[in-house]
Amino acid sequence: MALFPRRISFVLKHELMNIPFFGWVLRGLDMVSLDRGSIRQAHQAVTRECAARLKKGDAVVIFPKGTRVAHDAPLKLASGGVRLACATKVPVVPVVHDAGRVWPAKGWPDRGGHIRVIVTPCLPVDCEIPQELNKLAQAQMDAALAELR
Repeated sequence: MALFPRRISFVLKHELMNIPFFGWVLRGLDMVSLDRGSIRQAHQAVTRECAARLKKGDAVVIFPKGTRVAHDAPLKLASGGVRLACATKVPVVPVVHDAGRVWPAKGWPDRGGHIRVIVTPCLPVDCEIPQELNKLAQAQMDAALAELR
């Protein structure tokens, strides 16, 4: 984390906190957990928590699929990131990687390799039409993923 000038808060599903040892590490890192039992309440709670962290100067990272997917699977963004950006008026910086090539969605890595990451240009928040922001982020990520494949 010393490479980043700001503290990073990842949003993750709450079930990960229940994994022995791994969950303890996540709690120690003070991540934002999303309890998917009641989606509406969960999104409200995560939005409040992320807004507070953004106000403190943290960067918030959300994996838009909410889970690991196959490397060559099409990416369809969920709306949580755009809703958070609209609620907090914070720009979106889409980032893509090809970790699925090295670590498959199901199972453990079976070989070593390098993971490539592309940070796409920052998207200003225009929340009059949140769907447009989602489409723009989707287009940038699709183009970047095409470079990685």
